[in-house]
Amino acid sequence: MPLSNVRKVTRLAVIAVTLLGLLGGALFAARGAGAQNSGFSGDFTVTIAQEEVPTDLANGETAIGRWRLSFKDDGTYELERLDLGVLATGTYKVDGKQLTLTDTDGLIACSNAAAAANGETDVSTGIYSFEIDASGLHLTAVDDGCGIRRVILGTKVLGQYVPCLTVPAAGGAAATPVASNDIQSGAEATPIAETANKPPAVNRPPAGASVEKQIDNLLAQMTACWATGDPDLFLPLLSTSFQGSFIGANESQTLDAMNSLTAAMQVPITWSRSGEIEQDGDTKASAVVKTSVLDNEEFVRYNFVLEDGVWKWDGSAS
Repeated sequence: MPLSNVRKVTRLAVIAVTLLGLLGGALFAARGAGAQNSGFSGDFTVTIAQEEVPTDLANGETAIGRWRLSFKDDGTYELERLDLGVLATGTYKVDGKQLTLTDTDGLIACSNAAAAANGETDVSTGIYSFEIDASGLHLTAVDDGCGIRRVILGTKVLGQYVPCLTVPAAGGAAATPVASNDIQSGAEATPIAETANKPPAVNRPPAGASVEKQIDNLLAQMTACWATGDPDLFLPLLSTSFQGSFIGANESQTLDAMNSLTAAMQVPITWSRSGEIEQDGDTKASAVVKTSVLDNEEFVRYNFVLEDGVWKWDGSAS
């Protein structure tokens, strides 16, 4: 999609959702020195924007989006674009500060003949140096002839991956809701009494978490669920009134709004808190939030409201 069109779609989302501001730590889990890759495992994420993809890269548009790079304990890995699914799998090895990746399967796997360029015949294996700090996983290509992999893995820091944990109800946002669950319980959602026009469930944060932690979790969920490209997963993070103002009062308005939101969700967006939480009683709060979309960053004060024990986004402060 041309950049001009992307920006038009983003502006449309601003109007549709009234998003006025829209336009590590423990990154690995060490499994013990005796493990195959010295405990190198974990899930990481990165968002690639259109301007970060070389114009002469074959199938370069495929790289645009939000990605999950998952290193398994058994020495295998997956590369997933969150709105499309797993697009490449392979194996990896770690030697000191050097990471060797070998693609074996997938639509954009570097083992495919189409991935080779510049006269090379086999680019399934790539070698990267890596560093880990509080900001995430830094990968630098040492020897990798697969252009699309270099763009996805070597353009910017890979942060800690946060999965989207909302639970969509069958039939969309206005369908019968399902019961909320504790994130740590792993229990499946179960239907509760039918109530029209209520949003699907949002998984609850761990008991005892501070307001700051819960709102940071909400913003992380907004980023993760937006990356899925599925409005039914994003809308549960909005308050009932904010969601209702977006969905509209009739079927035609709802369809138009959902189509606009689906189009807008093709553009990667991230949210993160950039200021202190200001509470108004026990159920209302606000904070300045940094919104990153394409090459733009904006800082807008957002409102939050506590509904059924879970903090939701309640629009932008006036």
